[in-house]
Amino acid sequence: MKGDNVYQGSNWTAGYVPIIDADGNISGDSDITFSGDTLTATKVAGDGSALTNLPDKELDISLADHGYNGVIVRDIVAGENLALGDVAYQKASDSLWYKAKGDAYATVKNDLVLVPIAITSAATGVGILLGTFQDDSITYTAQNELWVSKATGGLITETQPTTPAFIRYVGKSETTHIIQFNGLVPTIVEI
Repeated sequence: MKGDNVYQGSNWTAGYVPIIDADGNISGDSDITFSGDTLTATKVAGDGSALTNLPDKELDISLADHGYNGVIVRDIVAGENLALGDVAYQKASDSLWYKAKGDAYATVKNDLVLVPIAITSAATGVGILLGTFQDDSITYTAQNELWVSKATGGLITETQPTTPAFIRYVGKSETTHIIQFNGLVPTIVEI
């Protein structure tokens, strides 16, 4: 079949389109395959945007309860007991991590982390700066904005804090139990 620039063999070649059936099976090129919902392409140069006739496949973020996929994850040392799901900030005076709270500028002004596994005071654990986290014990409204709570240290809330507070957006709820967390330094608004 004739087409635009597509992947063929080990090079992008003008004029040929791989044959893709309704189930997503590709024939005519052993370097591109589908297995379930996963597209595998080897020896591809470029971003793959010239591939055509691909079936609709959705990204599967298969997380178990308390599971996480961190794009940016770091080790942190807790300055107090941090529970699973807490949002924490790093205190400048001792470089330890404490529960963030939206009523104090110092606790929301820099990078924040989400704690996916409880950490006891003075222990080292994991902090997610940017990533996805699932907690089946908490129910969010899907696609809602998430904020650092003004009332409770470490808590993520779906309710934007009201005056007086330092508003710190930290992500959104992807589903009722999965959140997309972004603790990288954003704009802080004082109300």
